[in-house]
Amino acid sequence: MSKLYISFLWHFHQPFYKDFSKGVYLLPWVRLHLIKNYHMMAKLVDRESVKVTFNFTPCLVEQMFDYIDKKADDPFINLSLKSPTSLNEEEKIFILKNFFNVNLDKVIKKNPRYSELFFKRGYSFDREKSYKVIKSFSDQDFLDLQVLFNLSWVSEIALREDEELRRLKDKGERFTEREKLTLLKKQESLMKESMLMFKELYRNEKIEISTSPYSHPIMPLIINTDIAKRCQNTPLPSPPFSRPEDLNLQLKEGK
Repeated sequence: MSKLYISFLWHFHQPFYKDFSKGVYLLPWVRLHLIKNYHMMAKLVDRESVKVTFNFTPCLVEQMFDYIDKKADDPFINLSLKSPTSLNEEEKIFILKNFFNVNLDKVIKKNPRYSELFFKRGYSFDREKSYKVIKSFSDQDFLDLQVLFNLSWVSEIALREDEELRRLKDKGERFTEREKLTLLKKQESLMKESMLMFKELYRNEKIEISTSPYSHPIMPLIINTDIAKRCQNTPLPSPPFSRPEDLNLQLKEGK
């Protein structure tokens, strides 16, 4: 019986989240996935004998280095660093709106304090009731929320292996400002560690690395968005978008 050869290719799907007109990151997913999922994937591959391929898009790598080199202006980091006592109303609204962006059943509901804060805020959160809600949150509530959100985006392997991170997870609530800053510093280290692990795995031929056109576009849609009509009934741009000359630029910048 002939052998069956299987190739595992993990595509790290992260488009540009940076608003280049303002120089600000609109969403934190590059940083958070680098700390959690990418770190865990590298650790697992290093421990197992299986060989896999990772696809790093150029725009993802560019954003990774933005964070590692501390060039990323990310409101999720900025507001995590701020002491709750110095947060204004708009910043508190941002935190209450965005710092529950984790899996409800697998993360929030399994953590008593996170669950308590979530239900205190409510399932739905809109500007109409936001000012009333923020008044019900104490400084300690906001501090715990800052820590729990960032802690939930740390690799499970790192949570087990790092004594300080494990202690924070076990503590669960009533965190201090010092503990929060320790966590955020650990996140910086995990980002660097993740990149170094992938580099070392590649050098040791444990993984292969592939790439894609620069911003990992759907190339046929750059030629003409009407091509999508063959597949589905999704509303498309009118008039159609068509920039076939961009194809070579995407390929060139992706090298």
